[in-house]
Amino acid sequence: MLSRHYLDGDKMQRIARAQNMGEATAYRWQNEAIAQLALVLQAQELEARTEWQSALMKRLERPTYTQLIGVDDHLEALLSILLPPGSPWLVAITGLGGLGKTSLADALLRWMIAERLFDEIGWVSARQYDFNPGRGLTPRPEPALTAEQLVEKLIEQLLPDTPGRIVSRPKKRWPCWKHDSSSSLT
Repeated sequence: MLSRHYLDGDKMQRIARAQNMGEATAYRWQNEAIAQLALVLQAQELEARTEWQSALMKRLERPTYTQLIGVDDHLEALLSILLPPGSPWLVAITGLGGLGKTSLADALLRWMIAERLFDEIGWVSARQYDFNPGRGLTPRPEPALTAEQLVEKLIEQLLPDTPGRIVSRPKKRWPCWKHDSSSSLT
C-alpha cells in the first residue's frame, strides 16, 4: 500500500477500490503501515549506530586503566576545545611520560563515541613507553612514528577505501606542521 501510494503515486481512493475497502479504512491501514515501517527503521538505525560505535571503539587501544581520578577538569577543558565547530583540527596533550596523557585522551574519546559527538575518530599512538605497576616505564617494541607513518595510519582508519593510499613525503611542510599554526597533534 505504501509503495503504491508514495512510490507509484496512486491516489488513496484508487488503492482503496483495488483492495475493496473504504477510503477511510485505506488511510487507517496506511497509518498502521507507516507506524510499522517507523519501528523497522528505528531498529535498523539502532543496529547501525551500535555497529558504528563498536567500529570506532576498536580503533582505540585497550585501556590501561580501570578508573581515572582527578581528570574531570582536564576532560572539560578538552571538550571545550574540541566541541565548537572550526579549528583547532588537531589538539596536543603534552607532558612527562607516565602522567596519563594517553589514558586521558582514551577516556575522552570513549565518552565522545558513546555520546555520538563525532562521526569519525582516528587513533594513532606515538607512545614510546608503557607504564607497568611494579616495573615502571618499559620501552615499547615499536620505534617512534615518523610523520609519514602517522599520516598513513590515520588514512587507513579514516579513508580505508581510498585507492593509492601510500603517502609520499611532501615537498613542502604541510600547514598543520608549522609551529605558528593553531593545529597541533594528539
